[in-house]
Amino acid sequence: MKRKGKNNSRILTILILLLLVVVVIFFMLPGENTSQSHSLEGNWKFYFTYSNDTSLVYRGDLNITTQDSVTMNFKIIAPKSVRAEQIVARNINQTNNTISGTLIYDRFKIRGGFLTENFNLTFKGDSVFDGVGKCMEYCAEGTENASIIWHGSKHAN
Repeated sequence: MKRKGKNNSRILTILILLLLVVVVIFFMLPGENTSQSHSLEGNWKFYFTYSNDTSLVYRGDLNITTQDSVTMNFKIIAPKSVRAEQIVARNINQTNNTISGTLIYDRFKIRGGFLTENFNLTFKGDSVFDGVGKCMEYCAEGTENASIIWHGSKHAN
């Protein structure tokens, strides 16, 4: 009878140790990044190019605020320009570590309408993002079917 009690005690001890190992492994495994685990809020530097002409680099600043809802303000400087165009993103959607939306360049018209692009930015940690986009309507000549490739990094205030 003593042996059976010792075996039960050993089995119980082994099960508890296995349970602890499983719990430790579960919490140490990298999971999906959530918007709450990363601080997207703040100032970001970025650049983007169109896939059909990567020699033209658009640069700028992005300010993200997340109080109540996500707000994104872009200052975009076109190649060979010194003046930044200020654009507020519209139709913003945030899921986990991705933010998507629409940019409407409303300072000038192309063929009777405002250039409209979509973007989908994926934030990798607290300091960098990559993304893609596409012109949706009133595209500049040559950009109609080109994708937009985004890169950015957090700017220390």
